[in-house]
Amino acid sequence: IGIGLTRKFGSGTYIGVLSGLLIGTIGAADKGPLEIFEWTAMGITMDLIALAFKDHLGNPLVGVVLGAFGSFDKTLVNWSISLVVLQNTPLILAGIGVAGTISLVLGGAGGAISAVIVNRVHHVHLPTHKEETNHNL
Repeated sequence: IGIGLTRKFGSGTYIGVLSGLLIGTIGAADKGPLEIFEWTAMGITMDLIALAFKDHLGNPLVGVVLGAFGSFDKTLVNWSISLVVLQNTPLILAGIGVAGTISLVLGGAGGAISAVIVNRVHHVHLPTHKEETNHNL
């Protein structure tokens, strides 16, 4: 939603860094501070893919692509972190296929929903500073 609303390169990365910092520091993550790498990678991936679809970020199919690949990249970074900290490697390798597929499907669904929300928000007319009038009587 953030990339679609701002339409600026780097906004996904910025959102990813902030999300990773918040999730990693408040203790809502199983990897603690390493969680920042997952969320930053997701933001970078979505920023890079959004460059190809710059004027079509409100299209649900583009949302599916952005969400699916962003979520899948987050899963790959999660898997890499797990290998680095030497968790149970055979179990991780066995589950990566299922987790990757689920990430693609659910990330794509979330991306489609985000595109619909971006379309709805862009049609709302919000007042700007130029439109405000001075009603001093």
